[in-house]
Amino acid sequence: MGKTFEKADLVKWFEYYEDRIVRDAGLGIVVDIRRQTFMERDWVSCLVYKFKTSNTDWFDARDIDQINPPVCES
Repeated sequence: MGKTFEKADLVKWFEYYEDRIVRDAGLGIVVDIRRQTFMERDWVSCLVYKFKTSNTDWFDARDIDQINPPVCES
């Protein structure tokens, strides 16, 4: 099972060189999600607002990680 994302999720995004070495990374918020199917394979892309640059970019789901906020216990 792949990663699941929802709008407003806090994420860590990664940009890579062609050989999959990390070029840049930062925090952002998911603002849109696209799900596509091609030849029986599902792809998920997320539009992420990047805090570092105040821009939005599309990322493949494998290039972002969800950050879970701490849970308050009472």
